[in-house]
Amino acid sequence: MAAILTTLTGKVLIQVEGMDPVEVGTIEIPIHADVSTLRTSGADTAIPAEDVPPFRPPPTLHRHKPVQHRDGKAPWCNACGLDANYETSVSRLAGKEE
Repeated sequence: MAAILTTLTGKVLIQVEGMDPVEVGTIEIPIHADVSTLRTSGADTAIPAEDVPPFRPPPTLHRHKPVQHRDGKAPWCNACGLDANYETSVSRLAGKEE
């Protein structure tokens, strides 16, 4: 017997080089699983953090191009706000007293 575990919901964007992304719709993807194969306890199935690969979104979502800005942060992408490793960047000026 299959059950829906969760539903992924997201925006569908189109971006032409040199222009801002335009939202063209939304998408919902149900995630199914065979309930008979699910374990009642997940304690023994945990994956160690060092074995989980870093998140890398598909390159087709947008042209990921981190550039240096005047905000004291590492270079970040104007389209998604993430750095070259697809992580949020922290300002080098944060916490400094003026």
